[in-house]
Formats: sequence, structure tokens, C-alpha cells
Amino acid sequence: MAELLMDADWERLLGRLDRFNPFRILRTADNEIRHSNVLAWLFNPEGNHGLGDAFLRKFLLSLARDLDTGIALQDWPTVLEVLDMPLGDVQVFRERDHIDLQVVIEVLPKRGFVLLIENKWHSGERAGQLNQYLQITRERYPGFRILPVFLTLQGQDPSDPSYVATTHEKCSLLIRDILQVKADRIPQNVQDFLAQYIEIIEEKMQMDDETVRLARNLFSQHEDAIRLIYDIGMRRSLAEPWKLFLEQVSGETLGIQDLWGTQTGWIPFNLPCQRGQNVSSKEWGRGMATSWWVCIHGADQLKMALEVGPWDDPGQRLAFLEHLSRHLAVKGRIQAGGTYTRLATETIGGIKSWDDAQDVATKMTKLWEKLQPSWVKYQEASTVFFNQQAMSQQ
Repeated sequence: MAELLMDADWERLLGRLDRFNPFRILRTADNEIRHSNVLAWLFNPEGNHGLGDAFLRKFLLSLARDLDTGIALQDWPTVLEVLDMPLGDVQVFRERDHIDLQVVIEVLPKRGFVLLIENKWHSGERAGQLNQYLQITRERYPGFRILPVFLTLQGQDPSDPSYVATTHEKCSLLIRDILQVKADRIPQNVQDFLAQYIEIIEEKMQMDDETVRLARNLFSQHEDAIRLIYDIGMRRSLAEPWKLFLEQVSGETLGIQDLWGTQTGWIPFNLPCQRGQNVSSKEWGRGMATSWWVCIHGADQLKMALEVGPWDDPGQRLAFLEHLSRHLAVKGRIQAGGTYTRLATETIGGIKSWDDAQDVATKMTKLWEKLQPSWVKYQEASTVFFNQQAMSQQ
């Protein structure tokens, strides 16, 4: 271990990884929602970034050029159309109808284009998701030409052939080009922010050659020490905080039971109300309709959630979710064919040490208390649903 810490390459690697970047500090580098927020800001010509419509027009041009050399899709504008397209009336929507981004370009009254973007950072698309979003957008904008885009890190092919695939790397190149051309007209703080955003994307696509060389050299010279550090660092358990949490909330009185043990950083559990709602032959939640879980989330955060799991009858699962949505605000997306749907979830940060069981337990209790209003509504609504199911089977 001492040899690793004294290796000059170790110091060089730490220096490269410790470069200032607000996305790393705020732990948003891998947060899909945050990336969608940045893109929404850039797509808005009226945004305070100083780019005007440059990013939106370049984004459309880059895709139009790709289509010129491939298969033309019916609604997509040509390069000339994009060059002449007025971008004075643009609206950008985030998470409307659960769609990541909709950029509405009104060229004439109730006529124009809608750029529909499904953004995937690390996650994959769900079955039927792309087609569903396309149909929703077409219904909302009947007189518009819909431009569906599947935006991913690695350029995965979309399941729906109506979508055009592109990558975050292309977005970063467009931003870089704009910064070079418009440097004298873009505020310095915006330039710094966008440079740091580009850095995060480039890191995710491929580390620079020097960082790769240093990491490989260190691993070859100190493999045993590095594996030991990794194994110890990943060995985090919620067992002790869980015991204290049960004491704080009178868990025995409430009937809280963990489902698979407490020796890891993820503990699923349930309460008496849930234990009579058997809907599945699968192991998840011991076959019950829902389960609670609490888990370590990132370096210093704790997350707790109430979640609907898999059912043997997908139709009944969908009916259950639709019934619940009339009584509480369901966090997850309600759709046919789903497997896991969050009903309620909360996250808390500021954990300085996972060895401080009392602090972790206190934060666990705060999460539990925040989720109680949703839990009360769930108990009432689910009891009605399962009672109705029982009566219909008599």
C-alpha cells in the first residue's frame, strides 16, 4: 500500500481526477435529468446563455445532414429548410407527458416542427416507450411535423425506426464549435460552464490517453493494493443503522420486517398491510404487490422508496396502478408492461461517515417520516382495491 501511495504516477492521476468541475462536485455528472436540463436551456433561443438560436439550428442541421446521406424520413426538414427556418417562436418543455424534451418551433399559426428527444445517459429504453411518446406528441400537435430523436452516449439504435439516433458527443462538438465562433459574444461564465459540461461528456465517452496510461500502469504495478482498496471501500452495510431505525420508529409495534437480511447497503422490508397482498410467484418482495426498501445512494446519500414490483397478471398490475393514481401522486410512470414502479421516494444527503450508525439511522427516520403521508394513502387505496378483487372472485 505504501508503494502505491509513493508512486509518482499516483500523484499525477489524482491531480488529473481532481480538476475542478461543478458537475462532479454536485454529483450530477451521471444524472440524466440534469443533462436534459442543460440541453433544454441550450435549445431555448431566449436563454441567458448568449448563444441565441445557434445550438438549436446546429443540432437540426447536423441531423439533416446525416439524413441527406442516409434514408430520408418523411417529416424531417432538409438542410435548406433548416437554414431558412425561423426560430423566433420556440417553446421548450421538460418532462411533459413524461417526455424528456419537446422543442416546439411554430413557423406559422399551429404549424411547424416539434423536436421530440428521448435522452438516455446510462439507462435503456423500455418496451414501447418510444412509440408511445411519438403518438402522444402527434396527438398534441396535429398540424406539426414531428422530429423524434433518440439521444444516447454510445449512439444506440432506437427500437422505433421513426427516430433518428444521435449522441451526447455530437452535442458536445456542436457546443465546442459555437464557443469558438461566438467567443466574443458569449459571457465568460457561460463559456466556463459549457467547457466544464463538455469535459464531463468527453470523460464519459473516453478518458484521455494520459489518464488511461497512468491508470493501467498503476494497476499493473500495484494490483493487489488496488483490489484491496476497492473491496474494503465497497463493503458498506446498513445493519447497525437499521437496528437503531427500528427503535426510533417503534418498528416492532408497526410490524416492520426486513425481507432478505440487513448485511448489505440495500434493505427491502414490508409491513402487515402489504403481507396479505400476494400477486406474484416471483421472489421480489416475497410475491407481494409492493415493497419498501432503503439503500445507500452514492457516496453520502440515503434513499427510501415504496415500490410496486412484478405481478403475474400485467393487466391487474396496470389496474392497480391506475387505481392508486386516483388517491396518491405516483412517482413512476404508469404503463402497460411495466415491472417496477415507484409510488413514493425520498433521498437525503449529508452523511459524513457510514460508520456513524446513529447519524445514518436518524436520516433513515427522517425519510420514513417524509413518506408517511403517501403510505397512509396507499394503505387506504390498496385495501379498497384488494377487497374489491376478493369480492369479484366470490
